[in-house]
Amino acid sequence: MALYQTFHPIVFLFSLLWGIFIYIVYEVLRFIRVITRNNKIVVFVTDLLFMIFSAIVAFMFSLAYNFGQLRIYMIVGFFLSFIVLRLTLGRLSIVLFTKFYSIFCTFSRKIIKFFKKVLAKLLKFFTPLVYNLCKEKRVLFFINKGSKNDRRK
Repeated sequence: MALYQTFHPIVFLFSLLWGIFIYIVYEVLRFIRVITRNNKIVVFVTDLLFMIFSAIVAFMFSLAYNFGQLRIYMIVGFFLSFIVLRLTLGRLSIVLFTKFYSIFCTFSRKIIKFFKKVLAKLLKFFTPLVYNLCKEKRVLFFINKGSKNDRRK
């Protein structure tokens, strides 16, 4: 199979780009791990998903760009871009994720607190009405039963 000279460097550059994509998926799974406070089951599932995803990406990449042949420079490209991003953006991304998550949690707590107050006021208003309605219906229900039983005798 005759390949032109620039084929292997181009495949290496594409593997660097796909390494960036793999790192993005890793960051999403790492964010899930941080949210769940490193629960053992969640860590196991996210690690398993990441390994399966990485293997599928490497396999599909080798099929698409290198005629199904797995070459060492492809793996080096994946690994190199992943490690460079991990060492440069890894610390920054987890700080940003935790800040975003804490802001989201405080905002959602405020919304829930607001709706609890509104719901409590509505319940204070409607509880006596519902109680009185039920009380009247029970009395009418028992009166009707009693009058029906009296008619049968």
